[in-house]
Amino acid sequence: EPHLFFKNESPSVGRFAGRCPCFGYHPGMRRSWILGLLLALDMPSASAAPPAQEPRQEFESQAAKLEGKRDPKAWLKLADFAEEHLLWDQREEALRNSLRNDPENSVVHDRLNERLWDGKWLPIEEADTLEETAMEAKGLTFYGDKWVSAKTADTLRETDRKTVKWDCNLRLDSPPLTIYSDRPLALARRTARLFKRHEQAYRRLYAPVWRLKPMMPPTKVYLFAKRKTYVEICSEETHTTVPDFAAGGYSDETGTLYVGMTREQAENGNQTPERMLLNAIHEMTHGLTHGLAGRHKGMPSWLEEGLADHLGFAIRSDWVLPGFVGIPEGNGRRRELRDAVEGLTPEVLLKMDNSAFYGNSGKSYALAWAWVHFLYHGEGGKHAEGFRRFLANCPSRSSIADFEKTVGKISELEPAFKGYCEQALLK
Repeated sequence: EPHLFFKNESPSVGRFAGRCPCFGYHPGMRRSWILGLLLALDMPSASAAPPAQEPRQEFESQAAKLEGKRDPKAWLKLADFAEEHLLWDQREEALRNSLRNDPENSVVHDRLNERLWDGKWLPIEEADTLEETAMEAKGLTFYGDKWVSAKTADTLRETDRKTVKWDCNLRLDSPPLTIYSDRPLALARRTARLFKRHEQAYRRLYAPVWRLKPMMPPTKVYLFAKRKTYVEICSEETHTTVPDFAAGGYSDETGTLYVGMTREQAENGNQTPERMLLNAIHEMTHGLTHGLAGRHKGMPSWLEEGLADHLGFAIRSDWVLPGFVGIPEGNGRRRELRDAVEGLTPEVLLKMDNSAFYGNSGKSYALAWAWVHFLYHGEGGKHAEGFRRFLANCPSRSSIADFEKTVGKISELEPAFKGYCEQALLK
């Protein structure tokens, strides 16, 4: 039986993935999860180390040492430091300084969301628009991986429609993705770029633990402009009823990521590109966990969905920055989290079976996201190493007893967790 991971992004209901009991959840369905293990070594030394500087102070200190030096690699390394510590303005400062001494470095330009067009480095979306305008003026249409004549595009489109069984307007080939869409070309390109950046972040987090495959298996991505088409195609291919509050889904049986919209979003016309991309990254995380790591069985729901939202809500300027809190306008995550913190506890969350978790999806998803965020980043990251050890043993050892053995007593973590929610996630 096909296994489908639905994604809900409705502010009134909360995000939903998986198949909830009310429409046919079965305990054998596949689960996806993500983990990372970055070993932190506490090496004793003969003399006490000087107190560590705050990241911002450390950046300023290193930048002052580099001032006036022609060392683009050192500035690039400093940009990496700034990105790791979510110092976005400082990241750009370091990248710009790197470019001053290496002005044609395409990797640095890409990190600044720039691409080359007509001999000039321009913001990517501006360059894409200029290219599209110029090519269409010549009577060309983008299809697959290049600009072709309108006649050729029509022929390719009709062939693809017979394969995917819906009226997509374009195909964009960006291995391992093949994106079929009836949305604008610019959004398909943006999705492809974000996926590559998401995969980079995913590998940095989890390659030290899992034996990740060198490349994700070929994956189809459907970007739907109409909910009606999304529901029809998703239901037909997965043999699953799509609930009103589902905005997307991933099926490992079909190797397809479905990105649509909730019924509420369709009726009110408020599914923005940012909300669509958040859903896509959540589902892409499931896809990477299946396709790269081969891990999808037996994970607790709170862990599976909390890890996926950890990256889904970490998008800034089309980059995935673990630790960043990026909540698109109109998304109800903060309200859901406040309700969850007032009505649930982490211990209750960890005791939930799949039926209970998905039956209370709004609060469950919000609390799972916040709990994972806290374990990775709360209290200066002091719990991260233990949490990663717990993840490394999952899913075979993922009980509450296993958690408390490697991470700590939940009751002792809860006060700091609530403080972290107030200070970092609910602002």
